[in-house]
Amino acid sequence: MIGVTRSDGVVDVAMLEHAIRDDLDKNAPRAMCVLRPLKVILTNYTFQNFTPIKSLLDNLVRNGYREIAIIARAFNEEAIRLCMENHKVGIKVYPLNAPFVNQGEIMRDIASVIGGKYYDQENSTLEDMTIDDVGTAKKLICQRFSAIITGEREEVEGAITNTRILERIEELKKAAKGEESI
Repeated sequence: MIGVTRSDGVVDVAMLEHAIRDDLDKNAPRAMCVLRPLKVILTNYTFQNFTPIKSLLDNLVRNGYREIAIIARAFNEEAIRLCMENHKVGIKVYPLNAPFVNQGEIMRDIASVIGGKYYDQENSTLEDMTIDDVGTAKKLICQRFSAIITGEREEVEGAITNTRILERIEELKKAAKGEESI
């Protein structure tokens, strides 16, 4: 695609960028990393657009949150286009696909770690989601097929508590014993 010739010529810089991107796609893993706290919305809805959570997103921006991750079942082209438009005006909305296997369990585990609530389309509607239901991730690192999410810990009287995580562990123990379904 890009080469050396003996004659003078001009190659558009976009051609060089394309060749570099093509090579990097084959040889280097892609990753996105957010190192400052951001708000995370967890749901198993498929987003066509952001109308159901528009008021929630407006509240988050009014409260000073400019970076928001949405982990959902899927996003169509219109929803992704809206994310890109928001980036242009300084509001970064990161659409992330939820895991396909054991989705509900994994999403509840993530909610426990980040202090949020998982909105399951069978039991709740996105219009009911409030700013208190949105979790806070301290760090989010995404690659093509994996993500690392770390939550913020609550400080209570100088001691770090993990109440929600401990509650989730107890739920999992009960489910393992067959006392309760997850």
